[in-house]
Amino acid sequence: MAMRNASTGQFSVRAIVAAGFLLGVPAIAYAQNAQVPETHTVRKGDTLWDLAKTYFGDPLTWPQIYKMNTSVIEDPHWIYPGEVLQLSGTGAGVIPAQPAAEAPAPVAVAPAAEAAPAVEAAPAAEAMPLAEQEAVAEVGMPAAGGGARGPGPIPGDPTALFGRTNPQAASEAMLVAYAEKAYRPLRPGEFYSAGFLTEGQKLAYGEVLGDVEPPQIANLQSPTTASQFSRIGIVPPKGAAYQVGDSLMIAERITGYSKYGDVIWPTGMARVIEVGPKQTTAVILNQYKRIRIGQVALPLERFTPGGTARAVPVSDGIQAEVVQARSEAVLTEQQTILFLNKGRADGVAPGDVFELWRTPEERWDAASTVAEPMARLQVVRVGEQTSSALVVRIISADINPGTSARQVAKLPN
Repeated sequence: MAMRNASTGQFSVRAIVAAGFLLGVPAIAYAQNAQVPETHTVRKGDTLWDLAKTYFGDPLTWPQIYKMNTSVIEDPHWIYPGEVLQLSGTGAGVIPAQPAAEAPAPVAVAPAAEAAPAVEAAPAAEAMPLAEQEAVAEVGMPAAGGGARGPGPIPGDPTALFGRTNPQAASEAMLVAYAEKAYRPLRPGEFYSAGFLTEGQKLAYGEVLGDVEPPQIANLQSPTTASQFSRIGIVPPKGAAYQVGDSLMIAERITGYSKYGDVIWPTGMARVIEVGPKQTTAVILNQYKRIRIGQVALPLERFTPGGTARAVPVSDGIQAEVVQARSEAVLTEQQTILFLNKGRADGVAPGDVFELWRTPEERWDAASTVAEPMARLQVVRVGEQTSSALVVRIISADINPGTSARQVAKLPN
């Protein structure tokens, strides 16, 4: 209710805000005061969400800033350093406020004569567009960005409210955002998902029993599949026990055909949340492949970051060979894991870069092949005798066991 102080003749703040909502005038208009600048020059890291919170006290009012600057902002998710945004007034790019005569009649308990000063008490309302119901329901949140921007919206274009798709600008923005990220030669996701060769070691395997939560729909097949954040039952290794908080690797154990043992192919990461007399319960934190009954559980190894330095070229690098691929695919693709026959004992370290080369040989048509590069690999996990390498560049997909590998770069110590 709009109440006026009898002694001062002034309306309370509550009355002004209430009147604003009844008239359909956005609350942002009443949040403005003399301290709000007329413009703001975008700095690195700014978002419309943050600017609305800073200047108007409510981040949900960011669409108002966007609509006042549609000639400057093409996509509200991307604003760029150096852009000058209007915060008040009717400068270039501002959508003029609707005339007061078009606003719906106020529904106020107080007499109309008393309600009029409440509207006049917020002169900034005339410089702001009316709030729209869908502004609060806006799902997209503006993100900080930087880079080239495409042309502004076409005047009168109905899509100007949400911006127009500009493939070139979007691509450039993504490239700039990627380039501004800190370089990391080693990434934990690649380390944990790579897998390794057992090298003939007797590892302490736990056994995955499956999802402990019954399916909402009956399953005709007995093996169950667990997904991220599911809880699974695990039987600890014989003579051992897990503790709450232990981190485990869930993996497929594949019989290897080389002298370096079986292939351990990670399917996910889990953390123990309950220890019972018959089984241990763990929750799946990350998932790389399908997690099924019969897979194995192993203690999770610790990942060591490699700093931010780039690999330095070497001229007398380690010579190695491909043992086998982690998968049984005939052709090698980018992001494939290949196992090399050199490891920690030979001086290989995570982050080392290897190149695969074709070995010259005689062909059936009497034309000899020549030595040429086939792929580039980065070592992501190292064992004592072998290492797991990620294919980061592929030239020739016909890579077989025995293909020659040569170390061409190494991370500084």
